[in-house]
Amino acid sequence: MSEGFRKEVSSQPEGGPFPWQRGWNALKAVWPQLLYISVAAIAIPQFGIFTLYAFKAWAFGETANQASTLVQLVAALEGFALSYFSFYLLGLALAAIAYLSIVTAVRDTQEGLPVKTSAALRHGLRAFLPGGLLALVLIVLLGLGLVQMIVLVPGFGFLTQLLLITFTVLLSALPVLLCLEPRAPARALRQALRMGYVEKSGISRWSAFFMLLTYEMSLMALLSLLRLAQEQLTALDVALHLPRQLWFLTPDFMPFGLTNWIIEGLFMALMSLVVGIFAIFTSSFIFDLKRMAQRPGLKIDILV
Repeated sequence: MSEGFRKEVSSQPEGGPFPWQRGWNALKAVWPQLLYISVAAIAIPQFGIFTLYAFKAWAFGETANQASTLVQLVAALEGFALSYFSFYLLGLALAAIAYLSIVTAVRDTQEGLPVKTSAALRHGLRAFLPGGLLALVLIVLLGLGLVQMIVLVPGFGFLTQLLLITFTVLLSALPVLLCLEPRAPARALRQALRMGYVEKSGISRWSAFFMLLTYEMSLMALLSLLRLAQEQLTALDVALHLPRQLWFLTPDFMPFGLTNWIIEGLFMALMSLVVGIFAIFTSSFIFDLKRMAQRPGLKIDILV
């Protein structure tokens, strides 16, 4: 599976294909791992957390309705907020481990190593604990600082969006750097923010930035299309002139409609695949830059 990709890379040591072609080759090489990891480690846990949270919200509503005093209501609200926060953190951690595992699979492919799902998941977990977890905390702190700065300087909508887009584009290299140096999260974060991995690669920072921006804009467009398709599917009963109560059948033991539940699970799986493809294309490009910095004679063609 990875043999053909290794031959294609070594057959063009000087010119090399375009980054999109390199990403496509990596996708073809690791698609089984992409499918297993994205569905098993992202979609299913996220869907399980979504279901648990929905039942928790339902139970909270019942508790709040039965609360006879303000103290009981506050206690119920506090427990609900803590459970939501714990569910959110758990989902974020599992998604980060899965993302790092997909990046690891791309790394193994580019190095000509056999790609194994279990090995990729183990390395993704090692990269997340503790290095990736510390990096995640640093990202949250930086993000909160950026949001605070945006709040203090109101009236600059375009500047706000530009800052957020720039921040996310720069951070897209962080998973690759964490896979290469799992014990140095601060250094990996610093390299990602200043694009230190571009040095000695023969490509300017602007070219690398706009290539990563292209990948991110493609990701946002695909996720928006999927969300739009999900909204249209939930309103399919209107187009088919079906009774609303039939399309949104809600069993007594469930807090939401059965159709909504199935559609949510389907689109979570599709979105996890899209995010996994983004991880493959982005990490393939970053690994290329790192390899070119170590081998000055190696070049890839780039359109920006």
